[in-house]
Amino acid sequence: MNSLAATIRIGLLRSGLELKQFLRQRESVVFTLFFPVILLFIFGTVFKDTIAPGVTFSQYFVAGMIASGLVNTGFQQLAITIPMERDDGTLKRLRGTPMSVSSYFIGKALLVTFLMIIQTALLLFFGSVVFDLNLPTQTNLWWNFTWLVLLGSACSTILGIAFSIVPKSGRGASAVVSPIVIILQFFSGVFFVFTSLPSWMQQFAALFPLKWLTQGMRSVFLPDDFMLFLLYVHPIHFLGYTSRERLLILLQAVSMFSFFPLVTVGLLKALGFISSIQLREQKDRIIPLVASGIWYFWIWYVWKNMPGHAVVAIQYALGIWLSSIAALMLNTRFKISLHTLALGVTLCLLVQMALRESLYYGSWLSIALLITGLVSSARLYLDAHRPREIYWGLFIGALSVFIAGYFV
Repeated sequence: MNSLAATIRIGLLRSGLELKQFLRQRESVVFTLFFPVILLFIFGTVFKDTIAPGVTFSQYFVAGMIASGLVNTGFQQLAITIPMERDDGTLKRLRGTPMSVSSYFIGKALLVTFLMIIQTALLLFFGSVVFDLNLPTQTNLWWNFTWLVLLGSACSTILGIAFSIVPKSGRGASAVVSPIVIILQFFSGVFFVFTSLPSWMQQFAALFPLKWLTQGMRSVFLPDDFMLFLLYVHPIHFLGYTSRERLLILLQAVSMFSFFPLVTVGLLKALGFISSIQLREQKDRIIPLVASGIWYFWIWYVWKNMPGHAVVAIQYALGIWLSSIAALMLNTRFKISLHTLALGVTLCLLVQMALRESLYYGSWLSIALLITGLVSSARLYLDAHRPREIYWGLFIGALSVFIAGYFV
């Protein structure tokens, strides 16, 4: 049996053990699976008003609670249980077994998926039986619901694993994690109509996945006419461009952001100026960062001087150039992660676009967060970077595109 098959097999066995341990903790079962149902009974009984034509508060609340359940079972539970297992010696004992770290996290992820399915089924059942919840009747809505649950579960799981390093002890993990989740639930409109919240609160909530998950779930469970209150149609950034002009811009971006930097690194390796194209050493990164900065500056300068060019593309190019300069300066102190640097630029630009525009960016933000979590975890797992280098990459990338937005 190859290593991948063995890792998956052990992960499946670990998920069964995780489920047994969870079911033996009655308070965890009640809080995780039935607490959302209890909240549905309380809010559904107290608030019986119709908040829009054909939409009761229960209909609105169930959609928010399903999205919130993704955060509770994924982010909150993992961010609390992993520090507890770290403190009681479980993780240390597991290191002495044939089980790999990947198998351990596969078990955690499958537990989260199972709990999310049970919790969602309970909410839909009691919502339909007690509060006359109108379930979707169109197949495409159920498909949207399925991928939202899968993507939301994956995103929450990765964020929960990543955040588990923040609590210093297992005993204090709940005190650190729970307030964050509760605040995000209020700010994201889980308990209240989102559009009735203050604008600064809405903008703050837009920085986190929960707001976009609740908005996506409401697009499934609420009628289309109600979504007009929540979403607005925004013009496409490259509206008016011909197919040929769009292809030309795409070729420019691929050439300057990918092709020429890769060719530069390859030539430097062939000429013996760097020891590896993977740029493992800090000294190997100096010339590639300088050369790539020239390509990035050039594409930004060209786009900036093109009449009527999309502002968001100019900001993106400037953000990449600024991040490469910052990476070059920081390279003298430590080896910053270039992977998370690029992801920080992209993720922050998406967040800014979501804040500025009324177009629905929930799907793209969720995908970007998922990719960011996977890449960051992979760099740590491969022992290519220390956590500080990962976080600095994300921070510098986000800061660079934020500064670029100020000058564009």
